[in-house]
Amino acid sequence: MSPSNLLPKTLICLASLWVGSVQANDLKTLYEAAMVNNADIQAASSALEAAEQQKPAARGALLPRVDLHATGQYSHNDNERSFVFNGSSVNNDSKETYPHWLVGAQITHPLFDRAKFVDYTKADVGILQSTAQLELTRQRVTSDILTGYFELLAAQDNLGISDAELAAADAHLEVMKKRFEVGFSAITDVLEAQSRRDLVNAARVENSRKVQESREKLQTLVGQPIPERVNSLSERLTIMMPPQPLPELLALAQRSNLNYVLARTAIQSAELDLEKVRSSHYPTVNAFAGVQYSDSTESDNGGKGVNGELGLRVAYNLFDSGSTRAYKRQTHALIQQKRANALQAQREIEAQIRNSYEGIRPAINLVDANAQA
Repeated sequence: MSPSNLLPKTLICLASLWVGSVQANDLKTLYEAAMVNNADIQAASSALEAAEQQKPAARGALLPRVDLHATGQYSHNDNERSFVFNGSSVNNDSKETYPHWLVGAQITHPLFDRAKFVDYTKADVGILQSTAQLELTRQRVTSDILTGYFELLAAQDNLGISDAELAAADAHLEVMKKRFEVGFSAITDVLEAQSRRDLVNAARVENSRKVQESREKLQTLVGQPIPERVNSLSERLTIMMPPQPLPELLALAQRSNLNYVLARTAIQSAELDLEKVRSSHYPTVNAFAGVQYSDSTESDNGGKGVNGELGLRVAYNLFDSGSTRAYKRQTHALIQQKRANALQAQREIEAQIRNSYEGIRPAINLVDANAQA
């Protein structure tokens, strides 16, 4: 089912829930269970939780970072040295093995890193996208529940009709058999009644299968077992035209339709990706400070001491073999793609709203005509 087809079914489902909550207890219960147990909704909820963690992760990249490091090693020196003393060559070879220990800490704080600031801004867009996707998933599941609910009701009604027809066919077959036994009917009448009964029974078996299929489909959406038979809504539901005129509905969709919201946020995300690519043309500035303790006193020439450092580190990309330019062209193309997708989504939403709005009046007239027939 395409996302553009979700709007009218969702509106019908909400209308069914609004028109007397007592009338729609079973449908309301199925809806509430699906909002908790449906696997697609659970997946979208988890995706939103993951997106929400992008914000603190991006914030953490802008805060100071402290690193500890330690090194322990054994060194072996084997030196061969000689010198001339009083006209004689003197050897002064040395061999030593000694441990060397080093422990230190360093704190680094980014003062300017445009790419990290873009990531921090993009985290908000990601949260908005995931939130809209979760709500859109809930709408789709609501629409699917509504469709499955009425499919099951129709299958149950068809099965009830088949049961009545089968009972009538059995009774008619018994009558034909008795009439044949007393000579009032020919054998062809009995065979015809038997054939009719077999056809009705085959239809009943098919309707029973459809009931089971519809129940399993609805049960998959709800995520828990459902009763053998669900109760229907009131036989008379009030169907009304929307209180807003069509132009107001179209304007409302421009602001709040979830498909359009996703299309707009996709554009924002692509534009921020372009800003991140452009960030490679900016320098990065980091402040750092550190302290280090070293000990190699067991060496003949060793010692121990504490060293400290404090400074700024500036980095600038002078040459990247054209990769930044290629990424910029790629991101420009993606932005144009997202804008075209948003325009198409807008057109489909407007067409769907117009068709749904114009179809309400004929549906009301049809319901009224069937009620008076």
